[in-house]
Amino acid sequence: MRIAGVFTGLALFFVCPCFAQTNQTYSLSIATYYPSPSGVYRNLRLFPTTQPSVPVPPQAGTLFFNLTDNNVYVYKNLTGKWETVGGTGVWTQNGANINNTNTGNVGINIGAPSEKLEVGGNIKAVGFYYSSDRALKTDIRPLGNSLAMISRLEGVSFRWKKDGRADIGLAAQDVEKVYPELVSTDPHSGLKSVEYGNLVAALIESVKEQQKQISQLRAEVDELKKNR
Repeated sequence: MRIAGVFTGLALFFVCPCFAQTNQTYSLSIATYYPSPSGVYRNLRLFPTTQPSVPVPPQAGTLFFNLTDNNVYVYKNLTGKWETVGGTGVWTQNGANINNTNTGNVGINIGAPSEKLEVGGNIKAVGFYYSSDRALKTDIRPLGNSLAMISRLEGVSFRWKKDGRADIGLAAQDVEKVYPELVSTDPHSGLKSVEYGNLVAALIESVKEQQKQISQLRAEVDELKKNR
């Protein structure tokens, strides 16, 4: 195992009585002098090859290196489990309200995220980009009858029950009746969400249809003027 660049301002003392034997238990002590708090920590143990069966139960901070998957594991009293260090193990950081589940989903202010990243609040960024390359898609067809489809949607104003904040938008149930592919249902809560960004495609085609109608009407009006 390689340890480097992790502890800034720390003095590390390794006590390795014997490296000749395999499955030998070694001790690792970490002494700090800056920054505070200073002290000596002696409960960090390293088991180089196999998951240790002793001490029982393992002490918090006990480490072992698994030669099968080449991961370093640490025992956590909070979960009572061996979890990978810096890997993909299940973790929860309640202090920051960040949660990861064994499905690989991450939630911020969300206890049981149903998507790869779910945030219980606003997100601010310079820009968001959607994967949209033609090479990633199949069965590409133009949208038809978009003007009629968009006309079935109803924009509404409302207030959020959580904090009373005023907002405008669409009801997911209404969108689902017109464009079901744009609506997702949370498997835990049953609540629905809308992929608003993809409505742009339907809006673009609606404008084109409407412009075509306007052009036809203009042509008819011009023809009527000529025959007056």
